Amino acid sequence: MIEVTASEGLLVYLAVMGVGLGAAAVWDGWRSRRQQWQVSEDRLMRCPRCSYTFIVVRTVRETNCPRCGAQQMVGKRGGRSRV
Repeated sequence: MIEVTASEGLLVYLAVMGVGLGAAAVWDGWRSRRQQWQVSEDRLMRCPRCSYTFIVVRTVRETNCPRCGAQQMVGKRGGRSRV
C-alpha cells in the first residue's frame, strides 16, 4: 500500500484539479472560437420607411418589411423601398 501524507495528498489533489481546470479552459476556448456567431452584412436589410433591421435569405430578390410591410428590393447595396 502507498503511504501518502496529508500535504502530499493535498498537493496531488491540487495538481489534478489544476490540470482539469486548464483542460476545461482550453476546450471552452476552442469550442467558442469554432461556434462563433457570424452575421453576413449582405443578409441584413434596413427598411427606409421605419428603419427596422431584419435578416433576409440570400436567394430572395424581393421581401416585405416585417414591421411596416413596405416592399424591399434586395441588392448589393442593401434594400430599396418600392412603396
